[in-house]
This record gives sequence, C-alpha cells and structure tokens, in this order.
Amino acid sequence: MPADGTEAWREAAAIFRGALISAIRAAGYRSIPEGRLGHVTATAALDVHGFL
Repeated sequence: MPADGTEAWREAAAIFRGALISAIRAAGYRSIPEGRLGHVTATAALDVHGFL
C-alpha cells in the first residue's frame, strides 16, 4: 500500500459508492446515472446542486 493512503481511499470510496447505489435501488429507483462531467469531486457535486 502506498504511504499516502491512496489505495485505501479508493477502496473506501468504492465501498461507499456500492452502499449508496444499493440504498438508492432499495428505495425503488431502477436506473442510477453515472454522473455529470461537472461532478469531478463530491464537493463539486454539492456545489452544482446548491448544497454549499
């Protein structure tokens, strides 16, 4: 594992993404779009949608 924790961060992000998609599907949504080009980071996504 790299000293900066990059690999651990990617693994944690993948686990979180999977849990989030499962929760959305459990709520009844069948299709989850991959996202937009403007959503480079989580902070950018929140900003685009007016949460910041």
